[in-house]
Amino acid sequence: YVQLGWNSTLGGMGFRGNLGVRYVETDLTSSGYTFSGGVPVRSTATSTYENTLPSLNMVLEPIDNVLIRFGAAQVMSRPNLGFLASGAAVSVSGSNRTVTAGNPSLQPTLADAYDLSAEWYFAEGGLISIAYFMRDIESFVQTVREDAPFTGNVLGLPDSVATAACPGGVNTTTCNPSLLWQFNLPRNTPGGPVDGFEISLQLPFFFLDGVWSNFGVLANYTNVQSDVSYVNSAGAVTLTGPLLGLSDESYNATLYYE
Repeated sequence: YVQLGWNSTLGGMGFRGNLGVRYVETDLTSSGYTFSGGVPVRSTATSTYENTLPSLNMVLEPIDNVLIRFGAAQVMSRPNLGFLASGAAVSVSGSNRTVTAGNPSLQPTLADAYDLSAEWYFAEGGLISIAYFMRDIESFVQTVREDAPFTGNVLGLPDSVATAACPGGVNTTTCNPSLLWQFNLPRNTPGGPVDGFEISLQLPFFFLDGVWSNFGVLANYTNVQSDVSYVNSAGAVTLTGPLLGLSDESYNATLYYE
């Protein structure tokens, strides 16, 4: 990485920050096993990708103890190890034939990140702040279902893995590699925008006497809106909606003694 920092004034106000860029190269080797007739079949896959990620952070202090912050950056997050695992779980139950596997070729989650906040440090240990944030997710990871013949599958698994999973042996109507199997695989998808605001309070009870002045409160509230694209097995967007697992609203409060 390369970073340039400054600490100066702008129109008589304190003005500091930094500007930089980092270069990331990721080399991945993933090995795993799929069982065929009780015998483990080992598979190994490799992947390489590069990312150049600029960032900017600025802080303006218009008056004492009041800060206005702005940040902009391109950020990345690698997929979790479960998504990258090589090998597969192959099972048959009645007419359901499923293959669940990772995808070592996944690219990282990428986003353009923007943050703007105003902070007032009104007392020692005291803070009131409000912040707006936006994440434009360029590449996301979802698990997508695709129905396809086992023969010639994208994972490179041999037909013997499918035949070994067929209870009672291969038959032409309910279980053989040429029939459609349900593949559940993670893949990169378009993502979408996520934005919201947060209000925070850190209030030590300095206005009380004696032991009570050692108490305080921490509290915050966050509101988030998202509109992420979800795709089908062909990669076509079929739905846009909130990001799964992300609450629209969250808040908490803590009473402390120090």
